[in-house]
Amino acid sequence: METYTFWNNTIPSGTSSVGAGVRTDGIQFFVSQTCQLTAIGYWLPAGGTTTGSSYSANLWTTTTGNTGTLVSGPVNGSGTWATSAWNWISLGTPVTLSTGTTYVAALTSADELEYYHGYWGTGNPGASGVTSGPLTAPGVATAAGGIQQPTVTAANAFPNNVSSGGTWYGVDIQVSVTTGSSSSGLFIVGIV
Repeated sequence: METYTFWNNTIPSGTSSVGAGVRTDGIQFFVSQTCQLTAIGYWLPAGGTTTGSSYSANLWTTTTGNTGTLVSGPVNGSGTWATSAWNWISLGTPVTLSTGTTYVAALTSADELEYYHGYWGTGNPGASGVTSGPLTAPGVATAAGGIQQPTVTAANAFPNNVSSGGTWYGVDIQVSVTTGSSSSGLFIVGIV
């Protein structure tokens, strides 16, 4: 079993934080092979609320980027969250992700968020998208509806507002992929 995330417990350089009130931010993505989505993560900057139950995660499918169909959630966080770190909400029961489907993983945050203006837009690091194993988050130019990291100022609502210039918000996903075993045996067939 292999596990993949987009950011691998790091964040892009050039980020800054701002207090924004209750909001839901998402990341649009697709997979190149069947995976199990096990958790949705959120980068909590310094000064953010550390009560895990103040956060919740949802998974949606979308074809247009403007509307979505809820697949899983809301699932609430728990425990005490660490600041200046990734924190994860386990989905409990993993969700099977299929090829040919566009997903939006979304996290409702209590207050602070970390952001990177224009990250997904033309001439910026995420313009061509980000790939990690079977995961791909497309850049703004190829995202459904041109909405890569959508946002909405409501709890657990489908995030469908275009972020300014393709802003990166601290949302990540964690998937597991079952690795196949291969054997390199030698067959010898003989006639006796």
